[in-house]
Amino acid sequence: MTIETCSYTLSLGHKSVGAQVVRTAVSGRTTTVASTTQFQGVLGQESLTQTSELHTRTTESLRYFEETEGKEGKRSLEVTFDARSGLVSATRRAGSQTEHAEAPLLLPYSDPLGLLHRLRSAVQNDAEASPLRVPLLGKNVTVTALGVSVVETALGPRRAAGFVLYPGPGYVYVDTEAPYALLRLVQPTEHGPVEAFLTQRVQEDGLLSAKTEQPRTSTRRRRGGRRRRRVES
Repeated sequence: MTIETCSYTLSLGHKSVGAQVVRTAVSGRTTTVASTTQFQGVLGQESLTQTSELHTRTTESLRYFEETEGKEGKRSLEVTFDARSGLVSATRRAGSQTEHAEAPLLLPYSDPLGLLHRLRSAVQNDAEASPLRVPLLGKNVTVTALGVSVVETALGPRRAAGFVLYPGPGYVYVDTEAPYALLRLVQPTEHGPVEAFLTQRVQEDGLLSAKTEQPRTSTRRRRGGRRRRRVES
């Protein structure tokens, strides 16, 4: 199993408004992307937890879950895409209230995290991603390629494939070099565009090794047991 953990800072108008950690685990036919976001400042004191399970090869969504916790309590949404039954099932919970709905599974749906992973796969496979219409539950997202540009990150300048997403617009920048990390994300909000910048990336291949990318340059190795860890920028 390959596990990747990416850390991001969130900013709005050059002010910090939170942090996000995205963990991606690939295990055979299923890839799981889990995100934890902590908001602050004008975005409020809220936490958002998201989990996407998707087909590794096609990047189609199998299950999506999100939960928001803030002053108004917890709110959650769980969606399953069951090819065997041919149904999409959605359950929304807010406090003591629960709503459930089902619909035919007629399209290869994606979800917010799965869509980002799909763009990473498109860059990795050098696939034609423009224009691309991706069905999400309740809406379609149109993706247009912006070409390659240099993006400044805490890990140094990187060449990135850019995409613009509508409705929005939102922007996604994917590293053109393996492992095709998400370098920068721009999401519109009522307060203005919120930007997420990659600050650290850690990849572990099973129990054998781990590789960390972070802003400060240092090299350190520790040997012991079955795990080898290397820190580099």
